[in-house]
Amino acid sequence: MENSNRNKPGKFMVAAIVTLIVVIISYLIVIQLFPNWFMTMPTGDAKPIDARP
Repeated sequence: MENSNRNKPGKFMVAAIVTLIVVIISYLIVIQLFPNWFMTMPTGDAKPIDARP
């Protein structure tokens, strides 16, 4: 007979993993429904700075 005292993950860890999976799936669904919305978002490209005061 095997020992049933296993090291089980805590409730917080399970909730964090489930939340991460839900966020990833939601992101993929939103990308499929609104592709243009993500294309118009700023990408953080470097812009020249105007040195004049």
